[in-house]
Amino acid sequence: MSSAVRDVTLQLFCRYRTLLESSTEISGPSSKQQLLDLIDTAIEKSQSFPIDKLNRWLGFVQAALIFNGLTSVLEERDFSRPLFHAAYLSDGIEIPETINISK
Repeated sequence: MSSAVRDVTLQLFCRYRTLLESSTEISGPSSKQQLLDLIDTAIEKSQSFPIDKLNRWLGFVQAALIFNGLTSVLEERDFSRPLFHAAYLSDGIEIPETINISK
């Protein structure tokens, strides 16, 4: 996978670390510290882990943040879509068609 897409993924992990650090204890299947540890490992291993593993971990963290009201699906879409689209263009990857799943 391209370095630009990997860099955006790393940027999102850093964003989510900041969101978690500013929150009080969270609820759900993982504690705040477990999520921070997962994020720190992902950041540390961002250049060596397969991108699909990083993306699974990213999705898990996003779900926990959304579940705890620290962000929303729409907020993250609006934040990350331009970053990923720029990374795709940088690496010559076709930007996928936007699909409305809310029909």
